[in-house]
Amino acid sequence: MTTPHDRHALGDPRIPWVVLLDLSWTAPPPVPDLAAGLSSLAAEGGWAAPGPGAVVQGERRQLLSDLSTASPEALRLGRYDAGVVLAARHDALDGLAMLTAARRLLGQVRSSARGLPPDSARASSRSTGRELGRRAWEVLVRPPARVAPSRSDGASGDVFASTTVPFTVRTADLVHSGARALADWNAEHGRPAARTAVAIGASTIGGSADLLRDSSAFLRLTGVESMSLDQVRAAIAAAPVQPGGESASASGVLGRAVGVALRVAAPRLGSTLLVSHLGTLSGDDHLAAAAFYPVTGGGSGLSLGAATVVMTTTITVRARAAQHDDDALQHLLERVVAYLD
Repeated sequence: MTTPHDRHALGDPRIPWVVLLDLSWTAPPPVPDLAAGLSSLAAEGGWAAPGPGAVVQGERRQLLSDLSTASPEALRLGRYDAGVVLAARHDALDGLAMLTAARRLLGQVRSSARGLPPDSARASSRSTGRELGRRAWEVLVRPPARVAPSRSDGASGDVFASTTVPFTVRTADLVHSGARALADWNAEHGRPAARTAVAIGASTIGGSADLLRDSSAFLRLTGVESMSLDQVRAAIAAAPVQPGGESASASGVLGRAVGVALRVAAPRLGSTLLVSHLGTLSGDDHLAAAAFYPVTGGGSGLSLGAATVVMTTTITVRARAAQHDDDALQHLLERVVAYLD
C-alpha cells in the first residue's frame, strides 16, 4: 500500500512519506491513555479515526522499522520502556507539528526553531517556471550525485542509525559535514561526488506554534562538496525557499504541473542528501533525548536528522534497506560526526 502524497511534489511516489520522532525520558513518563488521546487528535486534525494498530508497544528499533511503513492513519504511536516513537504521514504533519502532537499526548515539549516567514514558500509562476527549467536540465544533463549503495539485495523498508554528541549542532554544520562524509564514502566505493545536492527541511511555522498540520518547505543547495563551512552558511542564507506542505498547494496551475513532472522524475532528480534539524527541544526535567528521522525522499534516499536536548545533540541517518545495511549506515554516520569536530 502506498499512501498518496499530493502536497510533496518532489517526493518519490514509490515510498511511504513517514516522518519519525523518538522521544525518550530518564524515567518512564506517566502516559495517559494514548489510544484515546490519538483519537482526540485525529478528530481535531480532521484525520481518519485511528485503527486498532495505531498504538503499539515493542522494542525501540523494531518500532522504528514497523512504523516507517505506509498507513492510512495520519499519526501512529509506538511505546517502549522509557520512550515513545511518533510516526506521522508527512502530508498531515511535519516535524514541528509532531511536537505539537507530542505536547498534547505526553506533556511539555517545544522547539527553539524559529521557522520561515509564512509567505516565503509561495513561489510565483515565474520563479516556478525557472525552477522547472533548472531541474529539467538536471534530469537530462547533470543529475545530482548519488550515494554509493552498500548492498543491492532488494531488502524492503528503511534502516536507521543514531549517535549523540555533547554539543549543539547547527544546520549548516550538518550540511557541510554530511557532504564531506559522502564525498569520502563515494571515493571509497569508486563513485564520484560531483554535483552533491542537499535539500534542507524547513517550516513556515516556529517551534512555539501549536498547529496540527504540515507547514514544511525546503531549501536546496548544489555543488556542496566543494563548499567551505562559511560558504555553506552563505548559501543557506541566500537560497530561495521552495514550497512543500500546504504552501505547495498555493503555487497555481503551473506549480501543480511542475509538481507532477518533478515527482515523476524524483528517482533521478532528487537530492543527494536530505538534512533536517528539529532545533533545541525543551520539556520537563525528565526529557532525555529526541531522535528525529526525516523522510527518505527522492534521489539517494538518504536523510540526516538532528535534535538537541540539554546541550546534547542526537544525530540520525535514515536510508532505504535496499541500498544500505545497519553496519554501513553506522559507519557513514561516524564519518559525519568526525567532520563536526
